[in-house]
Amino acid sequence: MKKKRQQRFLVYTVAILAVALVTFLAIWQETWYRLAVLGALVFVGVIVMLLLVKMRKFDAYIKDAPQRLSVDKTLPAEAIDFEKIEEKERKLKALDSEKTQIFEELLSKTKIEEREKIRLREKMVRADEETSRIRTEWLKTSERFSSLVHGTKRWLSRDGVMSEVASSIDPVVLREGTIAELNREIGRVVPSLSKETIHGMKSAGYVDEMYQLTRAGYKALKQDKKSQAHK
Repeated sequence: MKKKRQQRFLVYTVAILAVALVTFLAIWQETWYRLAVLGALVFVGVIVMLLLVKMRKFDAYIKDAPQRLSVDKTLPAEAIDFEKIEEKERKLKALDSEKTQIFEELLSKTKIEEREKIRLREKMVRADEETSRIRTEWLKTSERFSSLVHGTKRWLSRDGVMSEVASSIDPVVLREGTIAELNREIGRVVPSLSKETIHGMKSAGYVDEMYQLTRAGYKALKQDKKSQAHK
C-alpha cells in the first residue's frame, strides 16, 4: 500500500513539473505557446469524446434493460426505491433555498462594491442553473428506468403472465374447454394481447412459437382461472 502511494506521488509530481515547464516555456516562446494551446484543445476533445461514449453506453444500457430483466427473474421490485429519490430531491430543493439565503446574508454583511456583488450573484445563478440541469437529466433517466421496471414487472412474474389471457378468452372455454379449444381461443386473442404478455408467455415456456399451450401453460391458465374464481 505504501509503495503504491509513493508511485502515485511520483506520477503526480512528474505531471505537475511537466505542466509547470510547458507553462513557463509557453510564456516566453511563441512555439511552445502554440503547442500548449494545441495540447489543451486535444485534451478537452478527448474528455468530450469519453463523455459522449459513456453517455451512449448508458443510453444503450437503459434501452436493453427489459432484455436483461427478463433473464433475471429474481430481481426484487424494491431494488430501486423511487420514493426515496423523490424525498432526496425535496431535501435538495430545501438546501438550495437555504444556500441562497445564506449567500445573500453574507453579501449584505460583506464590505465589497455593488458591482462585485452583482458579479457574484450572476456566478451563483449560473452555477445553480448548471446544477439544476444536471439534476433534471438525472431524474429523467431515473424516470425512464422506473417506467421500464414497472412496465416489465407484470411479465417478469410467472404468477401473473396468464391473467390477461384468461380474462380475454371465452369464460366457458376457459372453464370447460379442452386443450385444443383453448389453443383456438388463444390464437384468436393473441393479436389483441399486449407485447409484454406475449413476451412473458414465451419466456415462461407457456406457449410455443405457434402460440400452442405447453403443459406448463395449460396448468398456469387453469390455476389463473381458479384464482379469478376465488376473487
